[in-house]
Amino acid sequence: MRVRLTPRETIIEGTPGERSHLSASFGRSHFVRLPGLLEPGLARELHQSVEANGFFEREDPGIARELTSNDATALGLIALMLNDSPMRALVGELAGRIPTVWSGRIYRFIAGGFYDSWHSDTDYDRVAAISINLSPVPFEGCALEIRDANSSEIVSRVANTGLGDAVLFRIHETLEHRNTALLGVRPRTVCAGFFRVGETFAELLELRGRMRRS
Repeated sequence: MRVRLTPRETIIEGTPGERSHLSASFGRSHFVRLPGLLEPGLARELHQSVEANGFFEREDPGIARELTSNDATALGLIALMLNDSPMRALVGELAGRIPTVWSGRIYRFIAGGFYDSWHSDTDYDRVAAISINLSPVPFEGCALEIRDANSSEIVSRVANTGLGDAVLFRIHETLEHRNTALLGVRPRTVCAGFFRVGETFAELLELRGRMRRS
């Protein structure tokens, strides 16, 4: 099954059998890989824009420490694509609830002192998360792990190192997730965020506009 985002349209191609297989895989493993979600040329352009705009350090004590991108333009384009109704409908088909909005950030891990700990991210009525790789060269480590929140048993582990590739995974109170440590010297740059039920994308933009003006 092929899922691709472009600035003009969302392309979802697959037979009923392929869609059923994707849904079963998500139900079993709590994630699906979406290779080539962004065409490599677009992903490279986004990466170059992110590089040009720099980062600032951000930490949620005990949860994560990262470098967050200053690039509102790149993030805005990705948000526009992920909030397209066919993409949200596909997420709803897999996760069981159709989200009304996606929001997120672009961030980077570099070697030394940057980390991500086990957490659930169940706030704000989130139903699924997505991580889109914007790293132009493969990095080592930083695999996504998902575990049972009660037993701490790891139920899934997936690496995502291809430029423009994505992993979509379930957010639920019975699950926790983390990224393993970055290994080696190559940084990891990704766009990550959440599909959730609440306001629409237009309402979110209006809210943020009012906050900037106040």
